[in-house]
Amino acid sequence: MEQRGYLKPVSINALTHLLSGAMNVGVLWVAQMPDQEQALADIQAALSLLLDGYRAQ
Repeated sequence: MEQRGYLKPVSINALTHLLSGAMNVGVLWVAQMPDQEQALADIQAALSLLLDGYRAQ
């Protein structure tokens, strides 16, 4: 993806591990929330914002 110009220059290995950890903790957070549908929507919005930061312009 980086080689094709889709992502800003970043270690894909580091990014993969970072996002994996964030998503794992996010799922655990959603599972313990009283309103899981809203929590999931919040997580999806936050993850989209985070991923947009890695996208090349």
